[in-house]
Amino acid sequence: MFRSPAALSPPPSPQLSNQLQTDEGLDVLWSDTTGPACRGLVHEGLHAIGIQRAVEARRETGKVISRILKQHDKGCFKLLEYAPEPVTWAACRSLPLETLHDGSRTSPKWRELIAGMLPAETERVAHLLVASYERLRGSDHMFKFAAPTLDLWLELIDDVRP
Repeated sequence: MFRSPAALSPPPSPQLSNQLQTDEGLDVLWSDTTGPACRGLVHEGLHAIGIQRAVEARRETGKVISRILKQHDKGCFKLLEYAPEPVTWAACRSLPLETLHDGSRTSPKWRELIAGMLPAETERVAHLLVASYERLRGSDHMFKFAAPTLDLWLELIDDVRP
């Protein structure tokens, strides 16, 4: 469950989202419940509505990534199979993350954003990251091993930032 809020949480780096993609990373998070990583996810502003929104957003990006993989199952698109989370993390930066835990009437219409805008943004970001990977690393890599590394995530995200 904490992978979804990590994909939508600050800071402006995907480090925590990357860490939580493995069981070992989750163990590290839970072994230090007073540490900055855990406190970044479980804080006084945390509300159930924010967790629900994060889960819905991550689920929506996952659907888009699955659809892209069905259309493109070769070459650098394999990156998406082994590392879908940088796409989720980068696409979710377009959401009003500062209101993630705001359940007030003035909060943005999150369901509409997730169902309306997020799928197109996910597809756009996925194609950008795949093109960046191909340009920077070529297509002769072992995606299974390289794709989950934080260094690669940072390299690709930095490359596609405006």
